[in-house]
Amino acid sequence: MHAKRIYLDALNKCGVSAEETVFIDDAVGNLDGATALGITPILIAANPASNVETKYTKIRDLRELIR
Repeated sequence: MHAKRIYLDALNKCGVSAEETVFIDDAVGNLDGATALGITPILIAANPASNVETKYTKIRDLRELIR
C-alpha cells in the first residue's frame, strides 16, 4: 500500500511512534489510512466541502487544539 509507506516514512523521519502522533487532514480517506497505523486522526473542516459527518474528532480551526 503506497499511502502506508508515506505514513511510515514520515514517522521514521520524525523519530516518533504512531501512538504518539496526531494526523490532521481535511479528507476522511487520509484519516482512515493514518488510523490503520495507530495514528490519532483529526478532521479539520475549515471549508464546507470537508465539513462532513465522521467518527473522527472534528475541528474547524487549528487554534482549537490549544484551547
